[in-house]
Amino acid sequence: MKEIFILILFTLSLSAKSQSDISLLCSKNRMSFINKSISLRTTGNQNDFNLEYYLIEMDISPSSKSISANTTINCTSNIDNLKELDFDLISSLFVSKVTSGSNALSFQHKNNILKVFLKKTYFKNEKISIKIQYSGQPGSTFHFDTQDNLPMIWTLSEPYGSRDWWPCKNLPDDKIDSLDMIVSVPNDLIVASNGLLVGQDTFSTKIRYHWKERYPIASYLVSLAIHPYKIRTDVFKYQTDSMPVVSYIFPSDYDNDNSKYAIVPEMLQTLSDYYGKYPFIEEKYGNAQFLWGGGMEHQTLTSVLGPYEYLLVHELGHQWWGDMITCKDFHHIWLNEGFATYTEALWAEHKGGEQALHDYMENKKYLGHGTIYVEDVSQSGRIFSGALSYNKASWVLNMLRHVVGDSTFFEILHEYAQSDKKYDVAITEDFVKICNNVSGKNLDMFFDQWIYGDFHPYYLYD
Repeated sequence: MKEIFILILFTLSLSAKSQSDISLLCSKNRMSFINKSISLRTTGNQNDFNLEYYLIEMDISPSSKSISANTTINCTSNIDNLKELDFDLISSLFVSKVTSGSNALSFQHKNNILKVFLKKTYFKNEKISIKIQYSGQPGSTFHFDTQDNLPMIWTLSEPYGSRDWWPCKNLPDDKIDSLDMIVSVPNDLIVASNGLLVGQDTFSTKIRYHWKERYPIASYLVSLAIHPYKIRTDVFKYQTDSMPVVSYIFPSDYDNDNSKYAIVPEMLQTLSDYYGKYPFIEEKYGNAQFLWGGGMEHQTLTSVLGPYEYLLVHELGHQWWGDMITCKDFHHIWLNEGFATYTEALWAEHKGGEQALHDYMENKKYLGHGTIYVEDVSQSGRIFSGALSYNKASWVLNMLRHVVGDSTFFEILHEYAQSDKKYDVAITEDFVKICNNVSGKNLDMFFDQWIYGDFHPYYLYD
């Protein structure tokens, strides 16, 4: 076997620098980015309490394109002397009442911030429960559309659209511990959402669906997909566990596309072997068609344009990397999108062997400028740069696999999946720590140059 020697050329002027010089340069690059990081936390008060539970009760009117909702929020104070709670909620929604128990609370709603003034002062670790009543036309990430002249209602909140339809923290760093979503719609519609369907009640003109999500979930992963779907149900069995695999399909597409969803249980099996057991095994996995030209990895129920094989496996990969472990902020979106893109490559390898992996990665190479770390997270186009957050980031994992070896690489992924970041949020340095511990190597420079550096590798073979 030939050994591969790697010569990394940052620029012609830097290629002759010493290893210590390059390490120092990478470290400075990383720190300069971190020091200039942009946070979109709209109010500092949101750091003063921790979200725990949501009950969202919503009545949706397709004819008026409006919603009417009551949202109960349970949270815990992170500080002493907490007197108010700030939530992100688009100002176009009208808040009519906020209560805590039998007490009406005063509030202020402007500039897309709902500020709730509490009746008493709360101390650290003290529990708080409030109920918010609101109505109106939601923002642009809550879509009232039609499909085949029938209502099609769908949400896509990533990165900052959750506030368009429910009061929340509009960043992913504070996951909700659990969620009940109870939605009423005209009785010819089907409501699909996160978790398990635990209730369904029919009235004269309405039908009410009750979905229950019992795993922690980031705000942007909460979703609705509503249409008179036709439903396909498969079963995924893994070791001693089994769960439903549900596909919500447009009736007009059902005859052509129904069988294409049959591959999803095989994908679940393959990725569970690569990454560890599917992380929401006590609930479900599914796909729901919607009217956006791609897919979105809503927890336990991905939204997809259609059953395109590599789209399906990409979004399924997100259930581990993006949903189970979520980037703490969108500076580190590569932990979601780079991992899901490399999932596509692993699927290609599963189907076609090593050459298929190489061919797939060849199509993902990016030799242009830009860092994988997202400095400016105010621009969604930069967050979701296909070249950087997806393709170049997937190459970092491919290179890491060859630096540490196959067995160690997959051990790293298993350890990461079972670390204290499971069902939580992470940044790049959390993943680096796992890589260092499992491999026994110091990989800081590797990640500094490829995540924080504006470079690409040149390989010389000998």
